[in-house]
Amino acid sequence: MATWKHPNKGDTSFSAICAFIRDKVNQDNGKHTFRIYLGTDSQSHGNSGVTRYVTALILHTVGKGANFFIKKMDEPLAPSLRQKIWRESVLTFEQAIELDHELSDLFNLSNVEFQIHVDCGMNGPTKDLIKEVTSMFISAGYDVVTKPDSVAASSAADRFSK
Repeated sequence: MATWKHPNKGDTSFSAICAFIRDKVNQDNGKHTFRIYLGTDSQSHGNSGVTRYVTALILHTVGKGANFFIKKMDEPLAPSLRQKIWRESVLTFEQAIELDHELSDLFNLSNVEFQIHVDCGMNGPTKDLIKEVTSMFISAGYDVVTKPDSVAASSAADRFSK
């Protein structure tokens, strides 16, 4: 089982991350807007025969900065880009359901936004996958962001998937 990590503070649990987010939002008393971003990126490591998937969960306090957490998981090498992107999406979707379960009351607040970030964009080889991948999230009621604006997937998770 993969473990969540704070890049500077080390291992943490998903429940501790949810408590951290809840505390930050509640202690703020509505002064700031909070954006919660969730996304996964991957990198194939052919020499070792694995694809490393990294999920990033970011709490962005607009105007004040962000905190982020990552979870790494190595799986057998993905045979195609399509399968790799779909696996990224499924990992994000599963985590979104857990996050929604834990923090759904916060997502109803006017100063909290929850976005799914997918590693697909209009340029490059993933452009043919955008509609099918985003449809999965939209049909479940999630807001979806694609490249170049999907920072959780294309920047934070990407940085740790290498």
